[in-house]
Amino acid sequence: MDSLEHAGPRNYGFKLPLYRKNNSAKHRRRQDGQDSTAGNSSDVTVQASNEFAYLTRIKAADQEFTVTIDTASSDLWLASEDCQLDVCQSIPLYKNSTSLYATNEPFKLEYLSGGVAGQVSYETIRFGRFEITSQVFGLVSNFSGIDVASSGSSGILGLAFPKPAAISAKNGPTILENIMNSIPAGSRYFGFMGGRGSDAGSFTVGQLDDAVVTNRTLLRTQVQANPDGSYDYWKLPLRSIVINNQTLPLSSTRKISNSPGGLPVAVLDTGTTLILGPQEDVDLLYSVVRTARKRSKDGNDLSANSTERGTWEVDCTELIELKLQFVLSGPTSTTDGASTDFWIDPLDMSWDGIKSPDGQYCLGGIQGNDNVVSGDWLLGDAALRNIYVAHYVATGDQLPNLALLNVTDKDLAMAAFTMIRGLPTFPLNSTIPILNRSNTIGARKQSVPEHHAARRQQITILVLATVISFIIGLGAVLIIMIRKERRNWARMHGFQGPIIRGKRIKPRKTRRFWIRS
Repeated sequence: MDSLEHAGPRNYGFKLPLYRKNNSAKHRRRQDGQDSTAGNSSDVTVQASNEFAYLTRIKAADQEFTVTIDTASSDLWLASEDCQLDVCQSIPLYKNSTSLYATNEPFKLEYLSGGVAGQVSYETIRFGRFEITSQVFGLVSNFSGIDVASSGSSGILGLAFPKPAAISAKNGPTILENIMNSIPAGSRYFGFMGGRGSDAGSFTVGQLDDAVVTNRTLLRTQVQANPDGSYDYWKLPLRSIVINNQTLPLSSTRKISNSPGGLPVAVLDTGTTLILGPQEDVDLLYSVVRTARKRSKDGNDLSANSTERGTWEVDCTELIELKLQFVLSGPTSTTDGASTDFWIDPLDMSWDGIKSPDGQYCLGGIQGNDNVVSGDWLLGDAALRNIYVAHYVATGDQLPNLALLNVTDKDLAMAAFTMIRGLPTFPLNSTIPILNRSNTIGARKQSVPEHHAARRQQITILVLATVISFIIGLGAVLIIMIRKERRNWARMHGFQGPIIRGKRIKPRKTRRFWIRS
Protein backbone atom coordinates (compact mmCIF):
# COMPACT_ATOMS: atom_id res chain seq x y z
CA MET A 1 0.00 0.00 0.00
CA ASP A 2 2.99 2.25 0.29
CA SER A 3 5.97 3.06 -1.90
CA LEU A 4 9.09 5.10 -1.40
CA GLU A 5 11.08 7.23 -3.78
CA HIS A 6 14.52 8.71 -3.26
CA ALA A 7 14.09 12.42 -3.87
CA GLY A 8 17.75 13.40 -4.12
CA PRO A 9 21.21 12.21 -5.20
CA ARG A 10 22.04 8.52 -4.80
CA ASN A 11 23.94 9.25 -1.61
CA TYR A 12 21.53 7.66 0.85
CA GLY A 13 22.91 9.24 4.03
CA PHE A 14 21.63 12.63 5.09
CA LYS A 15 21.55 14.97 8.07
CA LEU A 16 18.23 16.33 9.29
CA PRO A 17 17.60 19.67 11.01
CA LEU A 18 17.30 19.33 14.77
CA TYR A 19 15.69 21.87 17.10
CA ARG A 20 15.85 22.03 20.89
CA LYS A 21 12.72 23.58 22.33
CA ASN A 22 11.36 24.26 25.80
CA ASN A 23 8.62 21.77 26.43
CA SER A 24 6.34 21.54 29.43
CA ALA A 25 4.35 18.56 28.22
CA LYS A 26 6.47 15.53 27.49
CA HIS A 27 4.67 12.27 27.98
CA ARG A 28 5.23 8.55 27.64
CA ARG A 29 2.70 5.95 26.63
CA ARG A 30 0.59 4.40 29.34
CA GLN A 31 1.67 0.93 28.22
CA ASP A 32 5.11 1.89 29.56
CA GLY A 33 3.52 2.71 32.89
CA GLN A 34 5.09 6.12 33.27
CA ASP A 35 5.47 9.62 31.91
CA SER A 36 8.65 11.40 30.98
CA THR A 37 8.94 13.44 34.11
CA ALA A 38 8.90 10.95 36.92
CA GLY A 39 5.78 8.89 36.70
CA ASN A 40 3.65 7.61 39.51
CA SER A 41 6.45 7.55 42.06
CA SER A 42 7.52 11.16 41.73
CA ASP A 43 5.94 14.58 41.85
CA VAL A 44 7.87 16.26 39.05
CA THR A 45 4.81 17.81 37.43
CA VAL A 46 4.70 18.35 33.69
CA GLN A 47 3.17 21.78 34.19
CA ALA A 48 6.01 23.05 36.41
CA SER A 49 8.98 21.57 34.60
CA ASN A 50 11.24 23.50 32.27
CA GLU A 51 12.00 20.54 30.04
CA PHE A 52 13.23 20.33 26.49
CA ALA A 53 12.06 18.49 23.38
CA TYR A 54 14.11 17.63 20.31
CA LEU A 55 12.25 18.24 17.08
CA THR A 56 12.87 17.78 13.37
CA ARG A 57 10.96 18.65 10.21
CA ILE A 58 8.84 16.48 7.95
CA LYS A 59 6.31 17.20 5.19
CA ALA A 60 2.84 15.74 4.82
CA ALA A 61 1.74 16.37 1.25
CA ASP A 62 3.07 19.91 0.69
CA GLN A 63 2.70 20.98 4.34
CA GLU A 64 5.74 21.28 6.63
CA PHE A 65 5.65 20.38 10.32
CA THR A 66 8.02 20.10 13.25
CA VAL A 67 7.61 16.84 15.15
CA THR A 68 9.13 15.50 18.37
CA ILE A 69 11.73 12.74 17.92
CA ASP A 70 10.89 9.81 20.17
CA THR A 71 13.04 6.66 20.15
CA ALA A 72 10.73 4.92 22.66
CA SER A 73 7.55 4.93 20.58
CA SER A 74 6.85 3.68 17.08
CA ASP A 75 3.99 5.67 15.54
CA LEU A 76 3.95 8.85 13.49
CA TRP A 77 1.03 11.13 14.30
CA LEU A 78 0.05 14.70 13.41
CA ALA A 79 -2.52 17.12 14.79
CA SER A 80 -5.47 17.59 12.43
CA GLU A 81 -7.34 20.73 11.39
CA ASP A 82 -10.42 19.02 12.81
CA CYS A 83 -9.08 19.69 16.32
CA GLN A 84 -11.12 22.55 17.81
CA LEU A 85 -9.47 22.55 21.23
CA ASP A 86 -7.49 25.51 22.57
CA VAL A 87 -4.31 23.42 22.57
CA CYS A 88 -4.53 23.20 18.77
CA GLN A 89 -4.86 26.92 18.13
CA SER A 90 -1.16 27.77 18.45
CA ILE A 91 0.45 24.95 16.44
CA PRO A 92 0.46 24.20 12.70
CA LEU A 93 -2.34 21.73 11.91
CA TYR A 94 -2.49 19.22 9.09
CA LYS A 95 -5.06 20.27 6.47
CA ASN A 96 -6.72 17.57 4.40
CA SER A 97 -5.12 17.20 0.98
CA THR A 98 -6.12 15.36 -2.18
CA SER A 99 -3.58 12.64 -1.41
CA LEU A 100 -5.00 11.90 2.06
CA TYR A 101 -6.79 8.61 2.64
CA ALA A 102 -8.54 8.53 6.02
CA THR A 103 -9.92 5.22 7.26
CA ASN A 104 -12.70 4.61 9.74
CA GLU A 105 -10.29 2.80 12.04
CA PRO A 106 -9.71 4.69 15.28
CA PHE A 107 -6.23 5.77 16.34
CA LYS A 108 -5.71 6.06 20.06
CA LEU A 109 -2.73 6.53 22.37
CA GLU A 110 -3.21 6.58 26.14
CA TYR A 111 -0.93 8.49 28.49
CA LEU A 112 -0.82 8.65 32.27
CA SER A 113 -1.91 12.28 32.20
CA GLY A 114 -4.17 12.11 29.16
CA GLY A 115 -4.12 10.88 25.60
CA VAL A 116 -4.65 11.53 21.90
CA ALA A 117 -7.28 10.14 19.55
CA GLY A 118 -8.16 10.34 15.88
CA GLN A 119 -8.11 8.20 12.74
CA VAL A 120 -5.65 5.84 11.10
CA SER A 121 -4.82 7.55 7.82
CA TYR A 122 -2.44 7.48 4.85
CA GLU A 123 -0.56 10.39 3.29
CA THR A 124 2.54 11.21 1.26
CA ILE A 125 5.30 11.95 3.78
CA ARG A 126 8.59 13.65 2.95
CA PHE A 127 11.36 12.71 5.38
CA GLY A 128 14.84 14.00 4.58
CA ARG A 129 15.68 12.89 1.04
CA PHE A 130 12.86 10.36 0.86
CA GLU A 131 9.26 10.66 -0.16
CA ILE A 132 6.90 7.92 1.03
CA THR A 133 3.53 7.61 -0.67
CA SER A 134 0.67 6.21 1.43
CA GLN A 135 2.56 6.23 4.73
CA VAL A 136 0.28 5.12 7.55
CA PHE A 137 0.02 7.59 10.44
CA GLY A 138 -2.35 8.81 13.12
CA LEU A 139 -4.41 11.89 12.29
CA VAL A 140 -5.19 13.32 15.74
CA SER A 141 -8.23 15.50 16.37
CA ASN A 142 -8.65 15.10 20.11
CA PHE A 143 -6.21 15.79 22.97
CA SER A 144 -6.93 15.09 26.61
CA GLY A 145 -4.64 16.51 29.28
CA ILE A 146 -1.75 17.11 26.88
CA ASP A 147 -0.33 20.51 25.96
CA VAL A 148 1.58 20.11 22.69
CA ALA A 149 1.60 23.86 22.11
CA SER A 150 4.43 24.50 24.58
CA SER A 151 7.08 23.21 22.18
CA GLY A 152 5.36 24.09 18.91
CA SER A 153 5.37 20.42 17.92
CA SER A 154 2.57 19.24 15.65
CA GLY A 155 3.10 15.57 16.40
CA ILE A 156 5.50 12.76 17.24
CA LEU A 157 7.96 10.84 15.06
CA GLY A 158 8.34 7.39 16.65
CA LEU A 159 11.63 5.61 15.90
CA ALA A 160 11.38 2.47 18.06
CA PHE A 161 10.85 -1.04 16.69
CA PRO A 162 7.38 -1.82 15.24
CA LYS A 163 6.22 -4.04 18.12
CA PRO A 164 5.02 -1.23 20.48
CA ALA A 165 3.15 0.60 17.69
CA ALA A 166 -0.47 1.57 18.36
CA ILE A 167 -1.21 1.23 14.64
CA SER A 168 -1.45 -2.45 13.73
CA ALA A 169 1.20 -3.91 11.41
CA LYS A 170 -1.59 -4.99 9.07
CA ASN A 171 -2.11 -1.32 8.23
CA GLY A 172 1.41 -0.97 6.90
CA PRO A 173 5.05 -0.47 7.96
CA THR A 174 6.14 2.30 10.29
CA ILE A 175 8.02 5.23 8.81
CA LEU A 176 11.32 3.88 10.19
CA GLU A 177 10.70 0.51 8.52
CA ASN A 178 9.94 2.16 5.18
CA ILE A 179 13.11 4.26 5.25
CA MET A 180 15.41 1.46 6.41
CA ASN A 181 14.05 -1.07 3.90
CA SER A 182 14.76 1.30 1.02
CA ILE A 183 18.46 1.99 1.57
CA PRO A 184 21.50 -0.33 1.33
CA ALA A 185 22.06 -2.71 4.23
CA GLY A 186 25.24 -0.95 5.34
CA SER A 187 23.37 2.34 5.75
CA ARG A 188 20.36 1.11 7.70
CA TYR A 189 20.84 3.13 10.84
CA PHE A 190 20.20 6.56 12.30
CA GLY A 191 22.34 8.61 14.68
CA PHE A 192 21.22 10.90 17.48
CA MET A 193 22.77 13.10 20.14
CA GLY A 194 20.95 15.73 22.15
CA GLY A 195 22.47 19.20 22.39
CA ARG A 196 22.63 21.90 25.03
CA GLY A 197 22.55 25.68 24.88
CA SER A 198 22.71 26.98 21.32
CA ASP A 199 23.84 23.57 20.02
CA ALA A 200 20.70 21.59 19.18
CA GLY A 201 22.56 18.30 18.73
CA SER A 202 22.75 15.85 15.84
CA PHE A 203 20.25 13.72 13.89
CA THR A 204 21.35 11.72 10.84
CA VAL A 205 20.03 8.82 8.76
CA GLY A 206 22.30 6.43 6.86
CA GLN A 207 25.49 8.18 7.94
CA LEU A 208 27.39 9.20 11.04
CA ASP A 209 27.88 12.86 11.90
CA ASP A 210 31.48 13.65 10.94
CA ALA A 211 31.49 16.67 13.21
CA VAL A 212 31.00 14.35 16.19
CA VAL A 213 32.72 11.05 15.37
CA THR A 214 35.72 12.01 13.20
CA ASN A 215 38.83 10.11 14.37
CA ARG A 216 36.91 8.62 17.28
CA THR A 217 35.99 4.98 17.95
CA LEU A 218 32.43 3.95 18.78
CA LEU A 219 31.53 1.00 21.01
CA ARG A 220 29.36 -1.61 19.29
CA THR A 221 26.91 -3.83 21.15
CA GLN A 222 23.80 -5.84 20.44
CA VAL A 223 20.36 -4.51 21.37
CA GLN A 224 18.84 -6.42 24.28
CA ALA A 225 16.11 -8.73 22.95
CA ASN A 226 12.98 -9.82 24.78
CA PRO A 227 12.79 -13.38 26.14
CA ASP A 228 10.86 -14.45 23.02
CA GLY A 229 13.59 -13.05 20.74
CA SER A 230 11.59 -10.02 19.61
CA TYR A 231 12.70 -6.39 19.79
CA ASP A 232 10.66 -3.43 20.94
CA TYR A 233 12.94 -0.64 22.28
CA TRP A 234 16.55 0.44 21.89
CA LYS A 235 17.83 -1.04 25.14
CA LEU A 236 20.95 -2.62 26.61
CA PRO A 237 22.07 -4.05 29.96
CA LEU A 238 23.43 -1.56 32.46
CA ARG A 239 26.60 -2.85 34.12
CA SER A 240 27.13 -0.14 36.71
CA ILE A 241 26.52 3.43 37.84
CA VAL A 242 29.43 5.13 39.60
CA ILE A 243 28.62 8.25 41.63
CA ASN A 244 31.23 10.34 43.43
CA ASN A 245 33.76 7.52 43.01
CA GLN A 246 31.45 4.90 44.54
CA THR A 247 29.72 2.09 42.62
CA LEU A 248 25.98 1.97 43.14
CA PRO A 249 24.79 -1.59 43.97
CA LEU A 250 22.08 -1.94 41.32
CA SER A 251 18.94 -3.99 41.80
CA SER A 252 18.53 -7.02 39.55
CA THR A 253 16.27 -6.63 36.54
CA ARG A 254 12.56 -6.86 37.24
CA LYS A 255 11.52 -6.54 33.60
CA ILE A 256 13.77 -8.53 31.22
CA SER A 257 14.25 -12.09 32.45
CA ASN A 258 16.93 -12.94 29.86
CA SER A 259 19.22 -10.03 30.77
CA PRO A 260 22.82 -11.29 31.19
CA GLY A 261 23.53 -11.99 34.84
CA GLY A 262 20.17 -10.55 35.79
CA LEU A 263 21.54 -7.03 35.29
CA PRO A 264 19.07 -4.15 34.94
CA VAL A 265 18.19 -3.03 31.42
CA ALA A 266 18.32 0.60 30.25
CA VAL A 267 16.12 2.02 27.47
CA LEU A 268 17.46 4.88 25.33
CA ASP A 269 14.60 7.37 25.14
CA THR A 270 14.79 10.76 23.43
CA GLY A 271 11.19 11.46 24.45
CA THR A 272 12.06 11.54 28.16
CA THR A 273 13.88 14.46 29.77
CA LEU A 274 15.41 12.94 32.90
CA ILE A 275 17.06 9.64 33.85
CA LEU A 276 14.52 7.37 35.55
CA GLY A 277 15.28 4.28 37.63
CA PRO A 278 13.90 2.03 40.38
CA GLN A 279 12.94 4.11 43.41
CA GLU A 280 15.07 2.01 45.78
CA ASP A 281 18.20 2.47 43.64
CA VAL A 282 17.62 6.19 43.14
CA ASP A 283 17.09 6.76 46.87
CA LEU A 284 20.37 4.94 47.54
CA LEU A 285 22.15 6.99 44.89
CA TYR A 286 21.16 10.27 46.53
CA SER A 287 22.30 9.04 49.93
CA VAL A 288 25.87 9.92 48.91
CA VAL A 289 24.97 13.38 47.61
CA ARG A 290 25.56 15.83 50.48
CA THR A 291 22.77 18.27 49.85
CA ALA A 292 20.18 15.87 48.41
CA ARG A 293 16.70 16.10 49.83
CA LYS A 294 13.47 14.35 48.94
CA ARG A 295 10.50 16.68 48.87
CA SER A 296 6.82 15.93 48.94
CA LYS A 297 4.27 17.60 46.72
CA ASP A 298 3.57 20.02 49.56
CA GLY A 299 7.26 20.91 49.90
CA ASN A 300 7.96 18.87 53.03
CA ASP A 301 11.21 16.96 53.55
CA LEU A 302 10.90 13.17 53.31
CA SER A 303 13.29 10.47 54.42
CA ALA A 304 14.90 8.43 51.66
CA ASN A 305 13.00 5.29 52.67
CA SER A 306 9.66 7.07 52.79
CA THR A 307 6.93 5.39 50.76
CA GLU A 308 5.37 8.77 50.04
CA ARG A 309 5.82 10.05 46.52
CA GLY A 310 8.52 12.68 46.26
CA THR A 311 11.05 14.47 44.10
CA TRP A 312 14.81 14.59 44.63
CA GLU A 313 16.50 18.01 44.75
CA VAL A 314 20.15 19.00 45.23
CA ASP A 315 21.96 22.25 45.98
CA CYS A 316 22.51 23.93 42.61
CA THR A 317 26.23 24.39 43.37
CA GLU A 318 26.94 20.77 44.32
CA LEU A 319 29.06 19.05 41.70
CA ILE A 320 28.03 15.41 41.19
CA GLU A 321 30.37 13.03 39.39
CA LEU A 322 28.47 10.22 37.67
CA LYS A 323 29.30 7.73 34.94
CA LEU A 324 27.44 4.85 33.29
CA GLN A 325 28.90 1.54 32.13
CA PHE A 326 27.10 -0.91 29.84
CA VAL A 327 27.37 -4.60 29.02
CA LEU A 328 28.75 -5.10 25.51
CA SER A 329 27.39 -8.27 23.94
CA GLY A 330 26.87 -10.04 20.64
CA PRO A 331 29.17 -10.89 17.71
CA THR A 332 29.40 -7.25 16.64
CA SER A 333 30.45 -5.96 20.06
CA THR A 334 33.84 -4.27 20.13
CA THR A 335 35.66 -1.52 21.96
CA ASP A 336 38.77 -1.10 19.79
CA GLY A 337 40.37 0.90 22.57
CA ALA A 338 37.37 3.21 23.07
CA SER A 339 36.46 4.29 26.58
CA THR A 340 33.74 2.24 28.25
CA ASP A 341 32.94 5.05 30.70
CA PHE A 342 30.06 7.32 29.80
CA TRP A 343 30.31 10.46 31.93
CA ILE A 344 27.23 12.55 32.60
CA ASP A 345 27.79 16.31 32.64
CA PRO A 346 27.17 17.61 36.20
CA LEU A 347 24.88 20.25 34.69
CA ASP A 348 22.58 17.35 33.74
CA MET A 349 22.61 16.06 37.31
CA SER A 350 20.92 19.20 38.66
CA TRP A 351 18.47 21.17 36.53
CA ASP A 352 18.58 24.88 37.28
CA GLY A 353 15.44 25.44 35.18
CA ILE A 354 13.43 23.89 38.02
CA LYS A 355 14.42 25.42 41.36
CA SER A 356 13.11 25.59 44.90
CA PRO A 357 11.33 28.83 45.89
CA ASP A 358 14.53 30.17 47.48
CA GLY A 359 16.53 29.39 44.31
CA GLN A 360 19.07 27.29 46.20
CA TYR A 361 17.96 23.80 45.17
CA CYS A 362 17.71 22.36 41.65
CA LEU A 363 15.75 19.37 40.38
CA GLY A 364 17.85 16.20 40.42
CA GLY A 365 18.62 14.82 36.96
CA ILE A 366 17.77 11.29 38.15
CA GLN A 367 14.35 10.47 39.58
CA GLY A 368 12.72 7.28 40.86
CA ASN A 369 10.00 5.42 39.00
CA ASP A 370 8.87 1.84 39.65
CA ASN A 371 6.23 1.79 36.92
CA VAL A 372 8.37 1.61 33.78
CA VAL A 373 7.70 -1.70 31.99
CA SER A 374 9.85 -1.21 28.89
CA GLY A 375 13.00 -1.60 31.01
CA ASP A 376 14.44 -0.99 34.47
CA TRP A 377 16.00 2.40 33.67
CA LEU A 378 15.07 5.09 31.15
CA LEU A 379 18.00 7.10 29.84
CA GLY A 380 16.40 10.32 28.69
CA ASP A 381 17.90 13.53 27.38
CA ALA A 382 19.93 14.04 30.57
CA ALA A 383 21.98 11.03 29.44
CA LEU A 384 21.66 11.35 25.67
CA ARG A 385 23.26 14.81 25.62
CA ASN A 386 26.41 13.01 26.73
CA ILE A 387 26.27 9.96 24.45
CA TYR A 388 26.23 9.85 20.65
CA VAL A 389 24.18 6.79 19.60
CA ALA A 390 23.91 5.12 16.19
CA HIS A 391 20.87 2.80 16.02
CA TYR A 392 21.32 -0.11 13.56
CA VAL A 393 18.28 -2.15 12.48
CA ALA A 394 18.56 -5.84 11.59
CA THR A 395 20.05 -6.65 8.19
CA GLY A 396 20.34 -10.23 6.93
CA ASP A 397 21.94 -12.28 9.68
CA GLN A 398 22.98 -9.19 11.68
CA LEU A 399 20.78 -8.49 14.67
CA PRO A 400 19.87 -4.94 15.75
CA ASN A 401 22.79 -3.23 17.45
CA LEU A 402 23.97 0.08 18.84
CA ALA A 403 27.15 2.11 18.42
CA LEU A 404 27.96 4.38 21.37
CA LEU A 405 30.38 7.26 21.83
CA ASN A 406 31.11 9.18 25.03
CA VAL A 407 31.17 12.88 24.05
CA THR A 408 31.60 14.46 27.50
CA ASP A 409 35.08 15.24 28.80
CA LYS A 410 34.80 14.79 32.56
CA ASP A 411 37.39 17.39 33.61
CA LEU A 412 36.20 20.05 31.18
CA ALA A 413 32.58 19.47 32.18
CA MET A 414 33.37 19.84 35.87
CA ALA A 415 35.39 22.99 35.26
CA ALA A 416 32.52 24.45 33.24
CA PHE A 417 30.07 23.55 36.00
CA THR A 418 32.10 25.50 38.57
CA MET A 419 32.35 28.53 36.29
CA ILE A 420 28.59 28.49 35.57
CA ARG A 421 27.19 27.61 38.99
CA GLY A 422 29.92 29.12 41.16
CA LEU A 423 31.66 27.82 44.26
CA PRO A 424 29.75 25.62 46.73
CA THR A 425 27.30 27.41 49.01
CA PHE A 426 27.40 24.55 51.53
CA PRO A 427 30.17 23.27 53.86
CA LEU A 428 32.63 20.90 52.18
CA ASN A 429 33.83 19.37 55.45
CA SER A 430 30.69 17.26 55.98
CA THR A 431 31.01 13.50 55.68
CA ILE A 432 29.25 11.24 53.22
CA PRO A 433 28.32 7.60 53.82
CA ILE A 434 29.58 4.45 52.17
CA LEU A 435 27.11 3.06 49.63
CA ASN A 436 25.16 0.11 50.95
CA ARG A 437 21.58 -1.04 50.97
CA SER A 438 21.03 0.06 54.57
CA ASN A 439 21.66 3.73 53.78
CA THR A 440 18.96 6.32 54.14
CA ILE A 441 19.10 10.05 53.62
CA GLY A 442 19.12 10.51 57.40
CA ALA A 443 22.04 8.14 58.03
CA ARG A 444 24.98 10.38 57.07
CA LYS A 445 27.35 9.57 59.92
CA GLN A 446 29.58 7.03 58.19
CA SER A 447 32.67 8.68 56.75
CA VAL A 448 34.58 7.98 53.53
CA PRO A 449 37.60 9.81 52.07
CA GLU A 450 36.55 13.23 50.97
CA HIS A 451 37.02 12.48 47.29
CA HIS A 452 34.25 14.82 46.27
CA ALA A 453 35.55 17.78 48.28
CA ALA A 454 39.11 17.22 47.09
CA ARG A 455 37.93 16.93 43.51
CA ARG A 456 35.93 20.15 43.81
CA GLN A 457 38.99 21.93 45.19
CA GLN A 458 41.06 20.58 42.28
CA ILE A 459 38.51 21.88 39.81
CA THR A 460 38.43 25.26 41.55
CA ILE A 461 42.22 25.48 41.36
CA LEU A 462 42.09 24.45 37.70
CA VAL A 463 39.55 27.17 36.92
CA LEU A 464 41.57 29.83 38.78
CA ALA A 465 44.79 28.71 37.08
CA THR A 466 43.08 28.88 33.70
CA VAL A 467 41.78 32.41 34.38
CA ILE A 468 45.19 33.61 35.65
CA SER A 469 46.98 32.08 32.65
CA PHE A 470 44.51 33.78 30.33
CA ILE A 471 45.09 37.17 32.01
CA ILE A 472 48.88 36.76 31.85
CA GLY A 473 48.72 35.70 28.21
CA LEU A 474 46.46 38.62 27.36
CA GLY A 475 48.81 41.03 29.11
CA ALA A 476 51.79 39.72 27.17
CA VAL A 477 49.94 40.11 23.89
CA LEU A 478 48.97 43.71 24.76
CA ILE A 479 52.58 44.61 25.61
CA ILE A 480 53.80 43.20 22.31
CA MET A 481 51.09 45.07 20.40
CA ILE A 482 51.91 48.37 22.16
CA ARG A 483 55.61 48.05 21.36
CA LYS A 484 54.83 47.20 17.76
CA GLU A 485 52.57 50.25 17.44
CA ARG A 486 55.29 52.51 18.84
CA ARG A 487 57.80 51.27 16.28
CA ASN A 488 55.28 51.77 13.48
CA TRP A 489 54.57 55.33 14.70
CA ALA A 490 58.28 56.13 14.73
CA ARG A 491 58.79 54.88 11.19
CA MET A 492 55.75 56.81 9.92
CA HIS A 493 57.26 60.04 11.33
CA GLY A 494 60.69 59.53 9.88
CA PHE A 495 62.44 58.37 13.03
CA GLN A 496 64.89 55.57 12.51
CA GLY A 497 66.49 55.26 15.90
CA PRO A 498 65.41 52.85 18.57
CA ILE A 499 62.95 53.83 21.28
CA ILE A 500 63.55 52.99 24.92
CA ARG A 501 60.67 53.64 27.32
CA GLY A 502 59.25 56.30 25.06
CA LYS A 503 62.54 58.28 24.65
CA ARG A 504 64.47 58.47 21.43
CA ILE A 505 68.26 57.91 21.57
CA LYS A 506 71.04 58.55 19.17
CA PRO A 507 71.75 55.51 17.03
CA ARG A 508 75.30 54.27 16.94
CA LYS A 509 77.65 54.81 13.96
CA THR A 510 75.74 57.83 12.55
CA ARG A 511 76.42 61.53 12.27
CA ARG A 512 72.80 62.62 12.09
CA PHE A 513 71.20 64.70 14.80
CA TRP A 514 67.88 63.73 16.28
CA ILE A 515 65.56 66.67 16.83
CA ARG A 516 62.47 66.38 18.93
CA SER A 517 59.32 67.75 17.35
